[in-house]
Amino acid sequence: GMGILFDSTVKKMVRQIINTDQDNYPETLGQMFIINTPSFFKSIWTFIKPLLAGTTQHKIKANCVPN
Repeated sequence: GMGILFDSTVKKMVRQIINTDQDNYPETLGQMFIINTPSFFKSIWTFIKPLLAGTTQHKIKANCVPN
């Protein structure tokens, strides 16, 4: 199930990937739109969003499709 997303090992790995991207490719993202995502994406986004720098968070707009 979705429980694996909140595992501390997975969270640590995702944080390392995000930090590597933000450290090596700063401010390369202009704007990102994520549209028509499945309903479970909201849980994934809730997990990942706090790991991103604030400036990056504001550049990403996610639109989840309701069931």
